[in-house]
Amino acid sequence: EVFDAFLKVSGSDMDLEAVEELEEIEEEVSAAASPVKGRVLVAEDHQVNQMLFKTILEHEGYTVEVASNGKEALEAVKQDSYQVIFMDVQMPEMNGYEASTAIRNLGIKTPIIAVTASAIKGEREKCFEVGMNDFLTKPFKKQDILPVLDRWTGEKGEAPVDEIAELESIPEDMVVFDYDEAVNTFMGNEGVVKKVLASYLDKVENQLVLLRQALEKKDLETLRMEAHSIKGSGYNLQAQEIGKKAEKLEHAARDGDLESCPEFIHEVDQAFQRLKKIAAGRLKD
Repeated sequence: EVFDAFLKVSGSDMDLEAVEELEEIEEEVSAAASPVKGRVLVAEDHQVNQMLFKTILEHEGYTVEVASNGKEALEAVKQDSYQVIFMDVQMPEMNGYEASTAIRNLGIKTPIIAVTASAIKGEREKCFEVGMNDFLTKPFKKQDILPVLDRWTGEKGEAPVDEIAELESIPEDMVVFDYDEAVNTFMGNEGVVKKVLASYLDKVENQLVLLRQALEKKDLETLRMEAHSIKGSGYNLQAQEIGKKAEKLEHAARDGDLESCPEFIHEVDQAFQRLKKIAAGRLKD
């Protein structure tokens, strides 16, 4: 349409048959692109999960804006409107509970989906108390996100789910890193997987330093938060071993079991070294 308008205003007598290649490319682009369905806000502080949300939602035709903490999410909803908000419950500066409360206090009724790795009954009730509408448990894939979107952007969006299943435990014979499954999780986009993987490795390397510093200071909250971060991103990146080891550390820190933390930090470190070794070959491809 733009090309036709250009010809009209320029008075050009260009032969339209000369742009056959352009028409062929245009058909391919049109076939690949999905119609824009609406705007979605993702409040999530872990880059792996941010990229996973963006990859899945943009493939489905949504425009995605990312907030790295609750404060950014609150500012975003003051500036723009969204069809759905995905809200991680554990974030720095302002967590998901605080951000949801502040959003509801503004009178904004946009559906808020809690994103959590511990969707037990008590947590479910806490989320509903602050005005959240539904749950998405970590780790998640396309088939987990789409039903939630259907409930709140389509005809099914009338009421929150009544029963939330516990997060399934990762089997003990977990793999260090399932690259093919990671590519599948990120909608077949190997470039995104490699970018996210490289970023995750850099971040975990720094987090291991923070974990050891927190251990020296007996700072259980920092131990729990960093372990939680490593766990959630590891699971969604299909690095199940490091996810499982970090989960053990998170639980120990949460329960005040400082005595077990040194061993669990060592296990996370060993899992990280194995992941790094496998990832090196993939990142060279």
